[in-house]
Amino acid sequence: MAGKPTHISDAGRRIAVELDSARARPASQLSASIDALLDAADDEMVLRRYSPRTRKVYVGHIRRFLQSLDRPVDSLTGADVRNHILRLTRRERVTVAYHRQAISALSFFFTRVLKDPKPMHGIPLPERDRKLPLVLDRDDVRRILAATTNAKHRLVLALVYSAGLRIGEVVRLRVGDVDRGRRMRARTRRGRLDLTRR
Repeated sequence: MAGKPTHISDAGRRIAVELDSARARPASQLSASIDALLDAADDEMVLRRYSPRTRKVYVGHIRRFLQSLDRPVDSLTGADVRNHILRLTRRERVTVAYHRQAISALSFFFTRVLKDPKPMHGIPLPERDRKLPLVLDRDDVRRILAATTNAKHRLVLALVYSAGLRIGEVVRLRVGDVDRGRRMRARTRRGRLDLTRR
């Protein structure tokens, strides 16, 4: 491995070498090596308790990046990542949210899986689109609640409006989360944090 970077972890280097050697073999073997890298990335996310949705999104971004490569993984530079991101934004014209996801996924891959954050240096994370939220007045809310005939749906909408809960928090709300003092605990998507709402 003369001339190869020495800052990649042993596990990352081993997987990268497997991927690089597989590029000279049939497509099915190359696919298996990419799968090994994706499995390693998924394992790292499981250890950090990432949500299933985040894991699926990150693995998708990492897979697309790896499949687009034409050089060894352990010799990648920031220019390779930059070119991939530019291709997404120029050719595929992805949204800012998708753009941010791709950068976050690749940053995780290089930093946590390959233990080599250098290719991500200088890759800017675009700012989120800032839109003013739509605010309903009381009459709007009354009309929405009156038009909802299903009692369960009406309760969900009332909780969203009156307690300021997100839909995901309402869906995970249990009877035991509301006490007699009219306080409630809202679970986040990951189920780790409890927020007290009055």
